[in-house]
Amino acid sequence: MYNISSLESALNKAQGFNMWMFVSFVLGLVAAILIFVLFLNKKADKKEEGVVKFCRDFLNFDFLSLEILLKIAYVTFTVMFILGSFGWLYLGNVQGFLTSLFIAPVLLRLAFEGIVLMLKLVRNTDEINKKLK
Repeated sequence: MYNISSLESALNKAQGFNMWMFVSFVLGLVAAILIFVLFLNKKADKKEEGVVKFCRDFLNFDFLSLEILLKIAYVTFTVMFILGSFGWLYLGNVQGFLTSLFIAPVLLRLAFEGIVLMLKLVRNTDEINKKLK
């Protein structure tokens, strides 16, 4: 009914995958400790420039990359909705076409503005906090 060699092969693959995940976890833990010692400790020199400063800012979450990703996602989804609206015409649904062409980009803009507004609020609060110190 069942092929024993097939089951043994699947079991060996699963064991190999589990071992790889364990090794990956250990390597990730070692990398996290090294990164903390090299970049994230409080005693680090503040005079760094270039790549080292970027790494420190990036790993300390002083550099917010989410805002850049949100801008790219906004443009992508807006173009997708506008071009996709013509698919509704192909299906013969004029209401879907008009909704996707006009209303969806406006709602998308409002949603992304709300998210970016929260990010700017965080950035401004951080700047005020730095000025108070």
